[in-house]
Amino acid sequence: MGTWCFFDTFNTVSISLLCLFSLFLFTQKRGKPVSNRTLGFFLMAWALALVNFVMSRPGLLSPSLLPLFMFMNTANFLLGPLLYLYVKTVAYRDFAWKRAHVLHALPAAVYLAALGAIAATAPRTLLALDELRKSFFGSVGMRFFSVAISCQLLSYVAASLLVLRSYRVRIKDSYSSLDKISLTWLYLFIGGFGLIWLIGSLNYLTAIITARRGPSLELGILNMIITLVVAAVILFRALKQPEIFLGIEEKPKYEHYALSETESDRILSALNGFMAAEKPYLVPGLSLGELAKKLGFAPRALSQVINSRLGKNFLDFVNSHRVEEARRLLATARLNSKSILEVAFASGFNSKSVFNKAFKKHAGMPPKDFKDKAEIAG
Repeated sequence: MGTWCFFDTFNTVSISLLCLFSLFLFTQKRGKPVSNRTLGFFLMAWALALVNFVMSRPGLLSPSLLPLFMFMNTANFLLGPLLYLYVKTVAYRDFAWKRAHVLHALPAAVYLAALGAIAATAPRTLLALDELRKSFFGSVGMRFFSVAISCQLLSYVAASLLVLRSYRVRIKDSYSSLDKISLTWLYLFIGGFGLIWLIGSLNYLTAIITARRGPSLELGILNMIITLVVAAVILFRALKQPEIFLGIEEKPKYEHYALSETESDRILSALNGFMAAEKPYLVPGLSLGELAKKLGFAPRALSQVINSRLGKNFLDFVNSHRVEEARRLLATARLNSKSILEVAFASGFNSKSVFNKAFKKHAGMPPKDFKDKAEIAG
């Protein structure tokens, strides 16, 4: 009895925290509103899915609650879409909810329609609790339901990871410093949620295959512990560092924008002259938008020239100039008494690790080796 009381208490705490986090996000003004709301809806759906899990345990589901239990299964079909949309809201600064996003709820709508049809034709004898539970965990419909949700979630987790992969590539076309951008927490979020769902799916599938009366208590407790940890990490990172993502445009505006050769030459000439004369790369947080504004060109046009004419993304283009500046300073380090770290900061880098990586990429050797050779040659 004590074990069951502990489990009930743990469930209540987990569900209560998810609901509390969700309501807090709906009223939170810090950060990106669309991201806060989407994450709030995700956590609310997660809480409903957990309530549904609790109700499925033997001894808790009464016949009168079965319609509510079946209805709340809908939340399981919304978790994947909300996870995917949340990732997009934090990755793309131009993300906005559109009518087309309603299509992500189509599986949930199909499930509700099927549920209504089953409820309308169900024989009265199914109101007996044992028959209901046997029907739910032993029917072909339940097997299909579990497999469908698992496949849907797997698809959305994969889609979310693809969004992050695209983000990691395209962010380099907009910013010259990525030190403050960390994708680790979001990968952990997606991975943690995927692990939770995997354990839950195995729990349900095991109950179905073995014709057990309900999900495993031990796996349920494990899931609740992971849920608490993941939910706490989500809230902490989403609120403490809402700027963790420097948003990019979901669809680059120059995707179908054609520059004439004359215009491209003019932009390239102005860019090279400005970089040599003004050295804007010495500013650590230089962005494509800021550089374009100083040059008087549209960001999309400048980005296209850097990509197509120089064969580089914005990050590599700026870092190549920074490394040239660092080479100049290191070559005279014996005269100006600058350390490698001081040279890194003086060249526009704000992290020694990033400086070492960029220097080796563009100069072909670590900065220390370059400095030693320069001192020997001098």
